Amino acid sequence: MSNSKYQVFDNFLDDPDEVLEYANTCQYFTAEEYKKIDILESKGNWPGLRSNDLKLEFPDITTQLNNQFNIKIGWITFYQHLVSQNIPKVQMPHTDVRWDFSGVIYLKGSDGTWIDNEIVPFKYNRAVCFDANIPHHPLHSTTDRLVLTFFSKYA
Repeated sequence: MSNSKYQVFDNFLDDPDEVLEYANTCQYFTAEEYKKIDILESKGNWPGLRSNDLKLEFPDITTQLNNQFNIKIGWITFYQHLVSQNIPKVQMPHTDVRWDFSGVIYLKGSDGTWIDNEIVPFKYNRAVCFDANIPHHPLHSTTDRLVLTFFSKYA
């Protein structure tokens, strides 16, 4: 990774529509529910809903992320925030202390990510990767938000 707070690559996925279609078939879990299905990744009390880990379903995307950002993916999930869930529009910044890097690929919505007082705007099929120990949080407004979120260690 470069010295900047984050790296951005637009038009990241070869077929983001296919990835979105797959997202519609997934089961999603709250943080509380996730603790019952994935003991390794159940740490945290995040808002919204997550899918199961998708490394096996998306080996090509995992490899692409690893190569593009020089990281080693440990956990990759769909992460959605539905307007109907009444998630607070302003969230407390947090860090992902178990990881070296965090990131998202924007798939649905209109809101980006706040990273240490900078906003990375939402753009369909944009990948953003950043140091997991920098304060960050997703942004929310009046649209449902769906991202492919990933967490990684140094390569």
